[in-house]
Amino acid sequence: MQKTAGGKKTIHVLDLMCGSQRVAGLLAHRFPNHEIEYVGIDNFKRPGYRYRKPAGINFGAREFDPQEGVFKTTHLKTLDFYNKRKLAAALRILGRQKFDEIHLHMPAMPIARPNKSLHAIKALSNLLKPSGRIYALIEAQSPLLDFHLEQCGPEPSRDQSRELFSKNRQNIAKAAQSAGMKLEKYGLKAEEWVTSGTASENREKRVNETLENIIGVHTDWPVFVRHFMILKKGGGGK
Repeated sequence: MQKTAGGKKTIHVLDLMCGSQRVAGLLAHRFPNHEIEYVGIDNFKRPGYRYRKPAGINFGAREFDPQEGVFKTTHLKTLDFYNKRKLAAALRILGRQKFDEIHLHMPAMPIARPNKSLHAIKALSNLLKPSGRIYALIEAQSPLLDFHLEQCGPEPSRDQSRELFSKNRQNIAKAAQSAGMKLEKYGLKAEEWVTSGTASENREKRVNETLENIIGVHTDWPVFVRHFMILKKGGGGK
C-alpha cells in the first residue's frame, strides 16, 4: 500500500467482500495525510448493519449517507466470480470508476473450473488504474485461481515450507501473467509466514509479526487466512 500511495493525495480503493469494512479503518490509520476514496461491496446482507465513518475516509455517493453520518455497504445478491457475464453485470454498479487498489478476502470459496479463472482476474484488472494492485487474502483456495494451493502440514520443516512456497508462487505467477498481471508478492502460512525462498530466520520472524498485525486488522477472519498475493497491473511507471 505504501507503493500505491507514493506522492498521491487521493487513493481510490475497492473492497470486495468487504464484511465490516476493516480495510477502511486500516487505510485511515496507515495514511492519515491522504484522502481515501473507499467503496465496499459485499454479497452477504446484514440487516440494519451500519458502520460509522472513520476519520480521513471519503465514501462514494452510493455508499455514504451524510444525513445519517453512516456508511452503508453496497449489497449484491450475487457476486459470481465463476461466471464472466454475471460478474461483469454485477460490477457495473461501479460505472467507469477506476481504482488504485482492490482488496478482497473471500472465505471458503472453491477454485474456478479449469481455464475459467482468468476472466475473474481480468475483470478486476479492468477496474484498476495503470500500476494498480490487487491484494487478496486466501484460505485454502480462491476463485481467482483454477488450481489448489499447496498447504503446509503440522510442524513443517523450513525446507518443506519453502518448497511449497516456491511451487505455489510459480503457479500463481504463471496464472497472473496469463491474465496480463504480475505477481508482486506471495506468502504462505506455515508455522510462520514464508514470503521468500531464501530469507534468514530473523527476517522471517520480523515479516511474520508484521503480516500477523496487518492481516489481523484487514479481515474479520484472520485465523483462516493461509495465503496472500499481491498482483500488479502494468503501465504507469511504478
